[in-house]
Amino acid sequence: MSNMSHTPADASIQLSPPQLSFLFEARIALHDEVLDIGQYPGGHRSVYLIKGGQFAGPAIRGEVIADSGGDWVRETPDGTLHLDVRLVLRTDDGALIYVTWRGRFWAEPEEREHALDLHKPDIGPQPESFYFRTAVEFEVSDPRYAWLNRTLAVGTSRLADGSAIHRVFSLE
Repeated sequence: MSNMSHTPADASIQLSPPQLSFLFEARIALHDEVLDIGQYPGGHRSVYLIKGGQFAGPAIRGEVIADSGGDWVRETPDGTLHLDVRLVLRTDDGALIYVTWRGRFWAEPEEREHALDLHKPDIGPQPESFYFRTAVEFEVSDPRYAWLNRTLAVGTSRLADGSAIHRVFSLE
């Protein structure tokens, strides 16, 4: 058995960290009723169904199709929310885009209630008071938006004005 080194042939070669490019901001209205599945061995499960919404960015805009999905949230004992979102977007020019994202939400106990208040006024991002991040993927058959099939994106989120507000960025 040979002794293989884990050092690259040229240790001076380094990959640059990925850059972010703004894709869109989505404002997703949620139905008031929460489907509380309850406690199970993996945590506490609740489902938040999507009422509809809008999204807009420099190269893409349209609507979040009403009742096209939801957020299957699992809360673990440490208070972390594990997000599993699925929905369908319709662009202004008629393309349908299936979107999924996984994410995490966490806030200090004294900030949690405020951060999760869906109906508070939107005063913009407050990244120092909570952690709300997502990894976003797209599925689309329309050739005009095929580039999204090859795009991995990340997002920052907040709740306000009756909506989940997600700013989505592509990893370049």
